[in-house]
Amino acid sequence: MKYVLDRARPYESRCQTFRMSPAEAVIFFQTAQVISNPAQFRQLAKPAACYYQGIIQTHGNMLQWRITAAGVGYLTYGPGNPNNRQLLCGTACHQQFGERLDVYPIDSK
Repeated sequence: MKYVLDRARPYESRCQTFRMSPAEAVIFFQTAQVISNPAQFRQLAKPAACYYQGIIQTHGNMLQWRITAAGVGYLTYGPGNPNNRQLLCGTACHQQFGERLDVYPIDSK
């Protein structure tokens, strides 16, 4: 698990305090809402200059993951893979993380 600060993006003060443990990353993916409509995801998802990323192996597949300070998550099997997932922190996620992540107006799991 690695913290990344994208210096090409505008400075965000929340990046100074954005911290996430491996256990919290698991909780994020258990509680965040998968958004299967790409247009809806693009409309709602807020950009963030900082994030955590890593690689996990599940069911024999290697996946890249990312969680941003804006409460946006990605699970990626590979470029263009139909199993790739985009997630947003909705109600259930917000109950776990409170004000640490942005909450989005979507149905919870």
